[in-house]
This record gives sequence, structure tokens and C-alpha cells, in this order.
Amino acid sequence: MTETYGFTSICSKPTSLSLDISPTYIRFIDGGQTIKLDGIEVTAFDVPHDAYGTLAFSITNELGEKLLYLTDCGSPEGIEFEDHDIFIIEANYDNSKLMENLDSGRLHFAVGRRTASGTGHLEINETVEILKNSIGDKTKQIILSHLSDANSDKQLFVGKIKDELGFENVSIAEYGLNINFGENQDFL
Repeated sequence: MTETYGFTSICSKPTSLSLDISPTYIRFIDGGQTIKLDGIEVTAFDVPHDAYGTLAFSITNELGEKLLYLTDCGSPEGIEFEDHDIFIIEANYDNSKLMENLDSGRLHFAVGRRTASGTGHLEINETVEILKNSIGDKTKQIILSHLSDANSDKQLFVGKIKDELGFENVSIAEYGLNINFGENQDFL
């Protein structure tokens, strides 16, 4: 990745085993650990998931702005991140859509069970719960990510966040999305 994209990847050792990247280009981090890299500070947090070594990241730039990156999380229990300017957070599925897909046979039972297991992925109402406990006066932007192709609805999810939280700057993580973070305003 470094030779292709010009940056080092940051991840846990278990996550690195699934990547096709030389360890030379990886900076390893564990939950509870903070590292500094190229003017940013990255703090990792363990999150509940059915994969070993899954982490959330709080990233602080040189201007003191903070971005939270939280995906592959199976439960909102104990998850609270305050004082972040930007939240990139998983909103994987809607339970009613998942049940509809299970009932119709469009979704295999094992996939549905894993998704909604409490260690699989976050349901939109769980994402709302985390955000209710986390957003504050500093929050500028919420970006919903890791949406299921079959079990989510982009417009419904954005509307739900806006309605439930009274927060307007909500978008979906998609190619071309700009994030206002730091001096380089085109973060993604």
C-alpha cells in the first residue's frame, strides 16, 4: 500500500493477517494504545465483533480536530466516544429489512444470524444509540458507513439520524465524499 498509495496502514496484528500487505508497510496497534504518525495521533479501542483484533480509531490531527472511525462493531454496549468533530460509523442494517429478506429467502439464515448476533454488525437503531451518547457541540459531520447492500436503505438511515438526533450534516460514506478535516479539506 505504501508503494501504491504513499501511506502506512495502521491495524492490529490479527487484522494484518488478512491483508495482502508486507509488514514493512504496517504500523501495528492494540486496543488502548496511542501512536503518533506523520503529525497525527491515533488511539485504538477494542470493539465487540466476531473477528479477532477488531478496533475503532480516534484520530487527532495537528489542529486538534478529532475523527472517530468505528466499523465492524457488533454491539453498542459500552461504546461511547465524546468530543469528536467527525464520526465515521457503521450503520449496517435495518432489522425489519433483514427479517423481510430472511422470510423471503433472499438472505441465508446463517448470514442473518451472524449479522444480528450482537457480535456481527450494528443495526441502525444501535448506531443511533451510540451517537446519542457521543455527539456534542464539537460534532460537525456524521458519516454512515459499512451499509449492507441488501439490508439497508441509505435515505431511511440518513433521515433517521437527522430526525432522532436533530443533526443535519449526515451523509453516507461513498466514493467522492469530502470530509472537512484539517488543512487538507479533501480527506477522502
